[in-house]
Amino acid sequence: MEEHLFWIASRAAGIAALLLSSAAVGVGLTMGGRMVKGRGLDLRAAHEALSLATLIAIVVHAAALLGIAHSLGEGTDAGTAWFLVCTAIAVVPALVLLVVRHLPSTPLPSRS
Repeated sequence: MEEHLFWIASRAAGIAALLLSSAAVGVGLTMGGRMVKGRGLDLRAAHEALSLATLIAIVVHAAALLGIAHSLGEGTDAGTAWFLVCTAIAVVPALVLLVVRHLPSTPLPSRS
């Protein structure tokens, strides 16, 4: 039963991440195309909220998948080198981008 719960949680979080990211892209394109006038700040806040919700859903999805791998025990490739390398290739860039996003930004020099 526990394995089934991880499976359901993983799939639900994955679907939520896909839907949230699609909505975030749609709002971003709407802002970029200037299709809605006068509501730029509202759309930007919605775009940021959808993006953060997408990241949270991806983390929940990954955690549930790790729960599945852990509950399966023997017979999984979760501890093998190729699996760890593939996981690092996917996770490390995302973590670097997340850290860079939250670092304080320095203002660009003005062009005079």
